Amino acid sequence: MRKLARYVIVIFCIALVLSGCSSNESQSASTQLPGGGQSPAANSSSMPQTSQQGESGGQMIEPKQLISKEEAAQLLGEPVKDGMTDKKPVLGMKICFYAAENSASKSYLQIAVVQSGMLQQGQGQGQSQTSASPGSSSQPGGQGGSQSSSSPQASQGSPGGGEQLTPKAIFEALKQAMEDLNSAETGRIGDDNFLTAQGMGILSGEFYIFVSAGSNDPAAIPGIVKAAAEMSVRNLKRIQGQ
Repeated sequence: MRKLARYVIVIFCIALVLSGCSSNESQSASTQLPGGGQSPAANSSSMPQTSQQGESGGQMIEPKQLISKEEAAQLLGEPVKDGMTDKKPVLGMKICFYAAENSASKSYLQIAVVQSGMLQQGQGQGQSQTSASPGSSSQPGGQGGSQSSSSPQASQGSPGGGEQLTPKAIFEALKQAMEDLNSAETGRIGDDNFLTAQGMGILSGEFYIFVSAGSNDPAAIPGIVKAAAEMSVRNLKRIQGQ
């Protein structure tokens, strides 16, 4: 479990510490999103608002279903642009970034959701790429058969030496490593939650949600983050029919 936790912390520190880029970047043709990737402006087109079915048969949730453009504007108290989207399949993560329409504003809202169906797809793609990489070869065996020689990554399966990577495992590892113990009490939001310097992580069923925000009034950010977290969980339960 320690190997898994270390792996999770490294990749999610990259993915989440970069949450909430500067307002100047958020107004440009491409926006820096968690994971360090560039999301082109073409991705700002509206995503389908109906949930998709993952390979495992469960619901595939889009971040825009958890907080819509209209709800983001309500939370920030000002109009926002269409959400810019990105995804990191290997992390099981889908992201939506709402920037303020006013180019001089520092306000933004970002929501990321990690889900089992997306994780399974990402891990499956990673294993397929590894098995097809030059590190995997087939050599004649001693009895005339073929013996497969794979790279260490392929033999391990999931990150952390075969341990299963789940939204709950990711949440627990990040809470242990990144929780701000000096933060104010957040109350009952989701099954569990924690605050960081960048935003709030929430565990709700089989979903790990992370919300972050910026504002022209820094003192307003904690309230915006908490309200966004409550809204995202409420909308998730509505989608699930709860």
